[in-house]
Amino acid sequence: MKAKYLVIFERAEKNWSAYFPQIEGCGVTGKTLDKTKHLAQEVLEFHLEGLLENGCSIPNPSQIDLDTLYQNFPFEYAGYIEIELDLQAIAA
Repeated sequence: MKAKYLVIFERAEKNWSAYFPQIEGCGVTGKTLDKTKHLAQEVLEFHLEGLLENGCSIPNPSQIDLDTLYQNFPFEYAGYIEIELDLQAIAA
């Protein structure tokens, strides 16, 4: 199953942070924006697979309009991360 989740990146004094507004407790920090993007991909996959392995449901991905979001909640950078979840392997 392919799924796209919104990720928001914010710059701090010495690093970047990324979090997924739809997924409670799923976030990461990194030294650079590129490193943080890479780590965000990994942490999203790990977090969702862990939820599924523990019998929890995962939030449905949604296509939030970034322009509308920015008007209500300014951020440094945002986008979507697409992941592949192997539901059969997790269910086994």
